Amino acid sequence: MGQKYKKPARFVASGKVKAFLSESGEVLYVDINGELYEGVGDFVPVPIADLRKVRLNQIPEEVFIEPVAYIDKNIVYMLRFGNILTYEVKFGRGSALVNVEEWAADWKSYIGLEAMKDALSSTLRELLSKGFISFVDVEDEDDMMYVSFEIPLPETMTIRNAVKTVRKILREIEKEATIRASLLAIKEARRNIEKSSRKRDEGSLVERVSRIFYKEVEEKREDFSKK
Repeated sequence: MGQKYKKPARFVASGKVKAFLSESGEVLYVDINGELYEGVGDFVPVPIADLRKVRLNQIPEEVFIEPVAYIDKNIVYMLRFGNILTYEVKFGRGSALVNVEEWAADWKSYIGLEAMKDALSSTLRELLSKGFISFVDVEDEDDMMYVSFEIPLPETMTIRNAVKTVRKILREIEKEATIRASLLAIKEARRNIEKSSRKRDEGSLVERVSRIFYKEVEEKREDFSKK
């Protein structure tokens, strides 16, 4: 290993997982079966292959573990949880904390980001009302979508099984949110078509533009002749 770590202020442990924290509560590093992993804030990225047989109830309080595909030369390669949205998923003692962050500048879908945000919010709040999600937070920003929510899980579940379960849940959430966002987009399209159809009564696009164009030309000619 040979890597130097900051001196911890305190130590918490639960089963196979031992966490070393700073005075402010940040996770400096975590020991899992004798291997050390460096922390980032309140969580620590760990390759999923190294989490074999580690259960959620073995994660100490105040600590979250983020399973990742692998870590190579301090570069973290994330697990893929969905097909459309970008997820950051951390596991704590008996739950998964999910963050979704999408920027308008990077959004590729024909469905608008605002429609997807509204659809995802309504989908999550429906699950919240049924107890499948413990909380939902949606930040209202014009140029991005940021949503966080928590999925309660059995504490005896292994982290690897929890990853499989959460991935399936998130893909079902994505499917429903995409359908709802599509319906919102269709409603908006219908309103735009109704507005545009009124313009059709004034002639085709070429006819409307021609009237504007030649009107401007005639007005310019009249202004020039008066000089």
